[in-house]
Amino acid sequence: MARTNRTLLHGVCLAALVAACSGAPIADVTAPSASSSVGASAASPVDPCELAARERVQAAGFAKGGGLHRAQRTLARADARCATSAAESGALRAQLTSELEPGTASARELYEAGAKAYAKGDGPAMQRAFDRAIVAAEREQGARLALELPPAEDVVTRDGVVWSPDGAVVAEILRQGVSISERGWGFREARRLGPFAADVAAIAFSPDGKTFAAGAEDGTVALWDTATWKERARFTHLLEQKAVPRDALDALVFSPDGSVLVTATGDGGFGGSLRLWDVAKGTFLHRLDGERAGGSPPTFSPDSKRVYASSYQSGVREWSVKTGDLLGVVPPSLQPAPPEGVFPSPDGKLQAITGPTGVSIVEVATKRVVRSARARVHDGRVTAMRLSMDGKRLAVGSGNAARLWSLEQPAWVRVLGRYGKSVTSVAFSPDRKTLAACTVDGVTAWSTSTFEAQEAPGVRSPVGPRALAFAPNETLAVATDQSVLLSRLSTDSGAKLLPLPKGSSIDGLELSSDGAMLGLSGAGRTFLFDLPSGGERGSVAGRGLAFRPRGGIATANGKLIELSDLDAQKPRHTLAGHTDDVSALAFSPDGAVLASVGRDKTLRLWDAAKGAPLLERKTQAPVGEVTFFPDGKLLMTAGEQLELWSREGMLRLVLRPLEQQSAGYAVRPDGSAVEILGPDGEIAAAALRCRIGALSFPFELCRDRFELKGLTSKLLGGAADDELQP
Repeated sequence: MARTNRTLLHGVCLAALVAACSGAPIADVTAPSASSSVGASAASPVDPCELAARERVQAAGFAKGGGLHRAQRTLARADARCATSAAESGALRAQLTSELEPGTASARELYEAGAKAYAKGDGPAMQRAFDRAIVAAEREQGARLALELPPAEDVVTRDGVVWSPDGAVVAEILRQGVSISERGWGFREARRLGPFAADVAAIAFSPDGKTFAAGAEDGTVALWDTATWKERARFTHLLEQKAVPRDALDALVFSPDGSVLVTATGDGGFGGSLRLWDVAKGTFLHRLDGERAGGSPPTFSPDSKRVYASSYQSGVREWSVKTGDLLGVVPPSLQPAPPEGVFPSPDGKLQAITGPTGVSIVEVATKRVVRSARARVHDGRVTAMRLSMDGKRLAVGSGNAARLWSLEQPAWVRVLGRYGKSVTSVAFSPDRKTLAACTVDGVTAWSTSTFEAQEAPGVRSPVGPRALAFAPNETLAVATDQSVLLSRLSTDSGAKLLPLPKGSSIDGLELSSDGAMLGLSGAGRTFLFDLPSGGERGSVAGRGLAFRPRGGIATANGKLIELSDLDAQKPRHTLAGHTDDVSALAFSPDGAVLASVGRDKTLRLWDAAKGAPLLERKTQAPVGEVTFFPDGKLLMTAGEQLELWSREGMLRLVLRPLEQQSAGYAVRPDGSAVEILGPDGEIAAAALRCRIGALSFPFELCRDRFELKGLTSKLLGGAADDELQP
């Protein structure tokens, strides 16, 4: 078990309840025969029918533990492995078909039965109910269960947590939706509400706990019945139009008797307004006159007859709930002081603590963590990316962290270092034993085997480094705005300093594949140097440099790309097509294809010899980096996530790290398969869900449907699509 698993739930752990339903399927292995002697060098393959027999026993165990779907899949695999003995599966196959049949029960009823079984600690009953619920939901919806990935912005806001009055439910704002976690689920997420068209800004439970309200910044407010979690009303608090550029809904408050809801807008001193609504009917009551600029949330009097709100400019005002009339101004001392990041449950026994990674539920008396913080998906832009020369490891600089990805089996991701400034460049040494990264504060090197920072004699840190790169002969080049330091990784002698023109403002550095030429880009120009002499070859217009393996150079000049011979005064081809600035360029290893990415959210491939477009593909976000794999068949783009593409323009895999942990996941674009990555991988698994219609399931309960270990390495190895299914 990964070390972080022990902190996930500390006692109330869903994974523990499904342990009886889990277990690795029997693999196709080569094992010694019973008659083989000790020390025999050769091993006999296991008879397929013998493996099938073992899988049928395993399927029976899954069925007994409530894992009906997993038992069914295992049984099907056994029958396919040995068709001559498929009749032996008949009785169990019929039993599973019968048990999975939902009968007259609805998907929602079976789902709630699973939740009740979980609350009782009955793992087999829980898994059985959820498997049946999925079958029922697929029939009702006419769709299949799907893997639900957390959006990059899936992070709980500091003040976005409220408890139900009985402490059984905690609601959390997740940007354009709301997560509902229930005590019966061990405070794991039970459902999501939304999505809204704009970010959710405020949430609230009615005092009796029967109604839940959520409001988005665009003024949309929805009410749900908490018994069924069905939406029963939706209305809009119209935003003020009088030159209020940042007016947005930011507060919802129920009256003590639960009959009235007040909605409030106003941000940063730009005005705002308040409106009263009838909760039972979902209809408008009154608009309350007076500004509410930058004040605290509105409050009601205990008898629900008056409502108060504050303003930086106007102090605290009082209105009649019945008529909406302004009654006067009350002393500012009555203004409430909301808590900052710690939200106690109504009985005081639990606390919801918000932080940069999400929300933790803690027992006050024992300090026991009932539910760990929600894993925050990395949402920082990738600022640097470099593939090792063998194509098996990927270095990524994102936000203020450097990460090392392994693309072999098993794939993993590790956070190597964190800084106060953004990582601007990363590079592998030619022997792949060292990874170097730089920020404006300096250069750090790590061992790629021990993952520890190391002292490499040739890794120097000039003042204000902007970019770095390794040449095949172990020469490390580190650029600043004033100079380039050239040194050997294994020795501290023979370092060379190349001065640069004043005002160079270097932001990119590239070395040719043979290490014979150095290119520096910045301030709209690219400077070229011969190595090892350091002699300047001149400069060309443009930035975003790439050397062509067969000779030549590509530079980006705004939306245009120029292909030139190294000694030519004018570009040989000018490539047009991007609608916004080009951010990165890369040639295929054979020099035949040029890849370009830009702020226009496109990946484009070009014929490098003819200067003609080959294809265009949309990326999910603006992309800042692109690189080809050594065989030239695949390429990687990096923006808010890493995307693996075929040379034919097919998106094959998406890789996403988590913000704070050495964890992440790789997923096929259609969501049919996922691989959990990293030593903290179970945190990544906890961030995933499975969904069909309105029913959302923890990943542990549908893991066998989607998880495929070795997905990354299989894809890189050229596996066909039918080999990339769980």
